[in-house]
Amino acid sequence: IENEIKSSQSLTSTLLPIEVLVRQYTTATNKNNNTSTSTVNNNNNDGNGHNEQQGFLRSASFLSKKYNSLRKIRGDGNCYYRAFLYSLCEHLLRSLVVGNGDDSSNNENNNNDDDGDDPLKEFNRLKKFVSQSLKWVCQYGFDEYTIDM
Repeated sequence: IENEIKSSQSLTSTLLPIEVLVRQYTTATNKNNNTSTSTVNNNNNDGNGHNEQQGFLRSASFLSKKYNSLRKIRGDGNCYYRAFLYSLCEHLLRSLVVGNGDDSSNNENNNNDDDGDDPLKEFNRLKKFVSQSLKWVCQYGFDEYTIDM
């Protein structure tokens, strides 16, 4: 099963336009509209998940106004941690490439040793921590195949 999952589902997708999410739920909602109707139950759901799909469609539309892109993550129990860490690394890398827009050479407090705002230092710290963590997390029950470094 592990090899099947690895071969059929990548850990993360490439960067996708947010419209992919909207289309996914638009298509699902349209399919539900074309299916045979059933009696509406007390939850105001038609038994085919129509109201649930409408809720997802509204949420996807809301997200499309705030975000331009997304990445799909393999849903294997570690997906939340993978998504969070991936997003954090992506944010740090963008900060390194784009910079933070201020000119620190003109900063009067340039002798400040606080490196909390240094994306390169934070990225290197995070990279070291993650690279050393595989052995540690496997000792505590994580399956190595779900980490895939």
